[in-house]
Amino acid sequence: MLYAAIASGSIVVIGRRFVQTSEDKNQAEAEYRYTLTRVRENGESIALLGGEQEERDGIDKTFTRSIAAMGAARGPAHAHHTVSQGSSLIAPVVPLLLCAPKFLDGSMTLDR
Repeated sequence: MLYAAIASGSIVVIGRRFVQTSEDKNQAEAEYRYTLTRVRENGESIALLGGEQEERDGIDKTFTRSIAAMGAARGPAHAHHTVSQGSSLIAPVVPLLLCAPKFLDGSMTLDR
């Protein structure tokens, strides 16, 4: 029970942060895609008005935000992966460790 509570609690704590950072990352990526699409669709107007540098600055700004959001999401994603994979590796071992003392003193067998 203690093992299950620790594993579940860890996933809940990590998951809260993971959801928000994932949403932030998706929002930043969507803004970047929108900016690129807008520039592509209005390329002729931008060129005629001489707004290339201003548009480049806007693209660079949204790209930088997108990269920063990806970096921020990497930590919680890695922590979630580590806890879930660690839990799947430890789960088969815990029952054996709990039964080992009784098996070793002969009060329990592993027969069916």
